[in-house]
Amino acid sequence: MDRNEAITKLATYAVQTGLVEENEYIWAVNTILDVLKLDDYTPVPWDHQQVELAPVLEALLDDGSRPILVAVDGEDWVLGYAFCVRQSRRGDGALQDLETLYLDDLCVDEACRGQHVGQALYEAVVELARSLGCYNVTLNVWSCNREAMAFYERCGLRPQKVGLEQIL
Repeated sequence: MDRNEAITKLATYAVQTGLVEENEYIWAVNTILDVLKLDDYTPVPWDHQQVELAPVLEALLDDGSRPILVAVDGEDWVLGYAFCVRQSRRGDGALQDLETLYLDDLCVDEACRGQHVGQALYEAVVELARSLGCYNVTLNVWSCNREAMAFYERCGLRPQKVGLEQIL
């Protein structure tokens, strides 16, 4: 499956599972684009045709700095996805140059949880990072999200740094 098909499947999945109404397909695509934090897209009004999104999706899916992995079943139903961002640190005299694959979002359909879909997606992210010559895979997780913390620790991740805040 190419990356264009992946975005289409994600939006279709949102409709198929009832997360959004059928007439909100474009909203679902725009939400996916928003999660990917594109700076150069304009949300498409709901009354436009799906085909008008093609140039935006093609640009997104051709962007090698934002790999997208999608887990599907035998009938091509989306079970989960991983949005990644390639990051480089170069020329910082105090730190070693390195390439990182940042896992921006990993999501598995609630009905598929416990079936190792998330683990398979994470393993695919690691393999992708290796193939890209990355030093590491990083991600952020809320400290209060104990389930996610436990999942990622089972996958082999360890805390890298701790961010603290004081709410005023």
